[in-house]
Amino acid sequence: MEEARAVQAVDEEERAADASWAMYGLGWCVCCFLGPFGPLFWFCAWMRHQARPREERKEFPRERAVARLSCWTGLTALSIHIALFFALFLHYERHTKHCRIALETMQCMQTPIPGLLAGEKIVVYCPAECSPAPCFNAQVWGGADGVYADGSSICGAALQVGAVQEGQDGLVMAEITAPQSPFTGTQRHGVHSSSARGVSQGFRVRAVQS
Repeated sequence: MEEARAVQAVDEEERAADASWAMYGLGWCVCCFLGPFGPLFWFCAWMRHQARPREERKEFPRERAVARLSCWTGLTALSIHIALFFALFLHYERHTKHCRIALETMQCMQTPIPGLLAGEKIVVYCPAECSPAPCFNAQVWGGADGVYADGSSICGAALQVGAVQEGQDGLVMAEITAPQSPFTGTQRHGVHSSSARGVSQGFRVRAVQS
């Protein structure tokens, strides 16, 4: 009878350890594809062992070893994820801090007046606050052929073509062009413009010589 109980205890301990190893491996799989959700499985493996009565835990040494490994792995992974989150947050804050002034300055975000005909020209003042150039990456469309979609920031387009320089003010002239499609994006002078489809008017921009 005692021997049968001993064998049963060993089998139960092996099954418990195997289940913990399976949960540990599953945690790695989830962590690789779903990031922060991986530690949940590792902490579950640890809590599964901790849920046993104190005296009973002594009879599951292999499960205890896996539980401890899972706990330390989960804490390490969680710490790394938190560090990465704060690093991304600080990077975003630094970027938005630099761009906030440019994006909140009406002159920097001015676009061509709707209803202008092809060939008409408008002069726009771009203050020195319209920088840094990457702040206009999501505000400019087209530019590969020198023509920008009519919803683009004139000052952002002027930065890309070099009509004004970062940190410097200047007058630029936008000349309305005939409707076209598509507008192909490009990257120059720190501004990465996007491509746009759909027929619409465009404009070219150049510096105004003082």
